[in-house]
Amino acid sequence: MTVPKLVMSLVSYGPTSGKTETLSGHSTYQMAPSEAQQHKGIIHLILHFRWTWIGLIIVDDERGERFQQAMLPLFSENGICSAFIYTQPQINFIEGYWDLMLKGWKDYDNVMRSKANAVVLFGDTATISFMRAGVELAKVGYTTAAFTGKVYIMTIQMDFTSYHYQRDWDKQILHGAISFTGHTNEPPGFQRFLRSRKPFMTPEDGYIRDFWEQAFLCHFSDSLEKMDFNEHCTGEEKLESLPGDVFEINMTGTSYSIYNAVYAVSYALHVLHLSLCGHRRTVKRKECNLFHQPWQLHHFLKSVSFNNSAGDTISFDANGQVAAGFDIVNWIAFPSESYYNVKIGEFHPEAPADQMLTINDDAITWNSHFNQEIMGPMAADCGKSWSRLSGEGS
Repeated sequence: MTVPKLVMSLVSYGPTSGKTETLSGHSTYQMAPSEAQQHKGIIHLILHFRWTWIGLIIVDDERGERFQQAMLPLFSENGICSAFIYTQPQINFIEGYWDLMLKGWKDYDNVMRSKANAVVLFGDTATISFMRAGVELAKVGYTTAAFTGKVYIMTIQMDFTSYHYQRDWDKQILHGAISFTGHTNEPPGFQRFLRSRKPFMTPEDGYIRDFWEQAFLCHFSDSLEKMDFNEHCTGEEKLESLPGDVFEINMTGTSYSIYNAVYAVSYALHVLHLSLCGHRRTVKRKECNLFHQPWQLHHFLKSVSFNNSAGDTISFDANGQVAAGFDIVNWIAFPSESYYNVKIGEFHPEAPADQMLTINDDAITWNSHFNQEIMGPMAADCGKSWSRLSGEGS
């Protein structure tokens, strides 16, 4: 049975900016909550801790502009002041990277001078990498407390990963950070499957070999691209030995969304097959052709409801979004330069207002330099308080 590529494009695993997009006049199906729901979650989180003095670091592109336009009115409506807005350049590796780093040094000087005790980060995984590089350059003249005395709130679009040249960099800046992630659960056998992966199992898959070299800082003798790593890859290295910022051994929210997307399409195809072919053992090929057009699958996708192998119920609401909320996690960095994250709560946008957010305050590890009791200006002063890159107003 061949599934047209267009069918797989009906299901998206990343957050969307608004209503579900359409394909040939039909809605796509979304495996992650929308950005609008995340905006609401961020506000609930900030209000839970009674923070009123918030900085924004956003990627300088259309996504960041959309995020800023959505968040600032929500800040104003809820008595939250914006201390500063720092727009971080969109990264185009490797060209111009270090020039941007030097610019980042100057910009982070103002970020570090801010008295805002909480900073919302919006971008992607590369944004965190760029931020860490800017901080490395900006460290001159500042104490550790200047960088770690803030709590960073990360959005679902972001992840904390290190490129090979960043492996030894200080990770304490994100110690105690709070992140929104897609809800995740671990299917049975997932860990066993991961630990069984080896670079020689599928020789035609060059991605695994490339990943292996970058992750373990080694090279294979027959590599076409010679890496500047002294160690020789044996292929028997253990994935579980890698630090979390190089390879996350647990199921991530994004991976779980992809898993559920494939599961949903497979389930819908199975139901479609039964509807067309029934349970007959022998049917003519012409009669049992699954479908002529991918849009025919919509009827079955929108009515999907099943329990996946991890025990979660998967179904879509009237807008084509999966009925799942956010997990909220706390990032813990160790002096050994390893880290892990701890689930501290959930956000369910479909729940009653007073039940949307659940947080286990006792499970949170704050950075030792962070003072969560510091309060910002009164909401009436917000209009003259925030600035763009130049620190707080007077």
